[in-house]
Amino acid sequence: MDQKTTCPNCKTLFEVSSEAFNTAVSCPACNVNFNPMKEYVKSSWELTKAPEFKASLEARVAVANKNITHAVFATEVENNTMGFKCVFGEPAQFLSGARKTFFNIFGLLYMVAPPVFLSLIAYHYHDWRLLGGIFISFFASYSAANRLRIFPTLFFLFLCLCMGVWLRLGFSVHQYITVYFLSALWGYMLFKIADEAQNYYALRSLIENRELFDAAIVQNRIMIVRKAEPVA
Repeated sequence: MDQKTTCPNCKTLFEVSSEAFNTAVSCPACNVNFNPMKEYVKSSWELTKAPEFKASLEARVAVANKNITHAVFATEVENNTMGFKCVFGEPAQFLSGARKTFFNIFGLLYMVAPPVFLSLIAYHYHDWRLLGGIFISFFASYSAANRLRIFPTLFFLFLCLCMGVWLRLGFSVHQYITVYFLSALWGYMLFKIADEAQNYYALRSLIENRELFDAAIVQNRIMIVRKAEPVA
């Protein structure tokens, strides 16, 4: 299926195939090469800065938050029929005390632990190929953050390859493939844990702290989300 795109140079509107939408194409009018997908993302980002978009977003938030008190929010959340999403920033902005500390620890585990530990291991064994695990771990965390649909497939295929190697040669942490597999698993799972922790902790903070909830509503920092009725 063809999709329409606009040349960033001469603003000519033309069609490109879906297969070529994320590759370099040439404008039929001015022959400038560009990536339609990157231009689409760029224009979408610029659109979010427009005053009209901000006004529209604030209107949607006002409708979603209308007549929602802290008592109603707390009750509905406990009944699993209501939640929230951040309009600006991340849920971590509502954390404090021990909850913020735990979230920061989870964040350090997936961001700092791989380069530190793998660098030390590579230095100890004088094998810099082990540093490849750092990039694999970061890619796994990036995939989890951006919900890349291709990552579960790649991870499954990688697991199958690992299983074949381990069945043939035996499992050993001294194998490159084992180090790379554990790096991918670490980056993906630790990011998921950190993300789930910040969402859960932020929700509990909003439930337990009325002043925090009221300030978030007044400042349009959150949008109330109504869930489907739970199945009995």
